[in-house]
Amino acid sequence: MDIFKRLRIIINEQDISVSRFEKEIGIGNNTISTILRKESGISHIILEKIKNRYPQYSICWLVAGEQNNSNYKLIQQIKIEIIALLDKKNGTQSCS
Repeated sequence: MDIFKRLRIIINEQDISVSRFEKEIGIGNNTISTILRKESGISHIILEKIKNRYPQYSICWLVAGEQNNSNYKLIQQIKIEIIALLDKKNGTQSCS
């Protein structure tokens, strides 16, 4: 998974549009849109703005897919358990 997919994950998990994401992190219109479309480089300034607005996503994870947060595995396991409980409640099966 590359940085562009991880950017899309953040946007999807926040359930916002790319345009809204750009506004929330305080950058110009179409900046992220262009980055995603052209798969071009992302400046350290944009990375810092993302980290400041969404501290739950580390720069290490965004850039390299690495998580330096010791609670990351626990958080991921909790998310899996919540999805499983919701699936059970709704009578559906999860893919995990």
